[in-house]
Amino acid sequence: MITGFKEGAATLRVGEKARLFIPYYIGFGETKYGPFPAKSDLVFEVEILEIAK
Repeated sequence: MITGFKEGAATLRVGEKARLFIPYYIGFGETKYGPFPAKSDLVFEVEILEIAK
């Protein structure tokens, strides 16, 4: 899991929504990864529906 996503999602509670901005240097870095070009900043729209134990 991408570091910034994991850290951001950990701060949310059930029912909360957030936009997580992951700068390239803590995302995939300076190299191409799959369909993502090198130095790609990432943005995720997240809603926590349930937290499993």
